[in-house]
Amino acid sequence: MTDLSILKELFRKDALVEINHRDVILIEPTATEIQIKIIDLSIASVVIKIDDSFAAPSKFFECSAERGQCKRADYVIIDTNRKYIVYIELKAGNSSTVCSIKHQLMGAECFVKYCQSIVKSFWNCKDFLDDYQSRFVAMTNTGSNKKTKDNYSDLNNHTNDSVDNLLKIMGGTEHHFNKLVCSRQR
Repeated sequence: MTDLSILKELFRKDALVEINHRDVILIEPTATEIQIKIIDLSIASVVIKIDDSFAAPSKFFECSAERGQCKRADYVIIDTNRKYIVYIELKAGNSSTVCSIKHQLMGAECFVKYCQSIVKSFWNCKDFLDDYQSRFVAMTNTGSNKKTKDNYSDLNNHTNDSVDNLLKIMGGTEHHFNKLVCSRQR
C-alpha cells in the first residue's frame, strides 16, 4: 500500500479536510470562522484536522501550561508526493506566546508520530512516513484581510524544520504551499 492510501484508510472522513482542485480551506474556529486558503497542494496530499477531531489527552496527562503536553495544533498536511509533513497552527490574533504555539506544534508532531507507530505496528508497514521532512508553521493575525506577499527570496536561508525555527506568517487569507515548506519550487 502507498502512504497516501494508508492515510486515507486510517482516518475517519470527518477528520480530513477535502482538497478541491489542489487547494484547501483551513478554518480557524473562532466566533467569525476565519478561513485560510492554501493553494497548489499536491494531489497526493492529506489534510487532517487535529484540534477539532482528536481530544486532548487530559484524561491521562496533567495539563500544565509550563509543559504543554496536552496541546495540539489545528492542522497537519501530509504531502506524500514531495514527502513533507506540515504542522499548522492558526491564530486569529497575535496574543499567544511563542511558547504556547510551540507546544501546540509539538503536540501535533507527537500525534503524527503516534499514527506512524500505529501503522508500523498494526499494518506492518515498517517504513511508513520515515523519509518525510517536517515543517512547522504558525499563522497569526488570521483575521486580517491584508494579503501577504509571497517573497521566496526571503526564504532562501530559512528552513522551518523544527519548532524552534518555525515559520511565522502574519495576516493574509491565501498562502502558497511552497511557502509553507520554504521552497522556491513552483
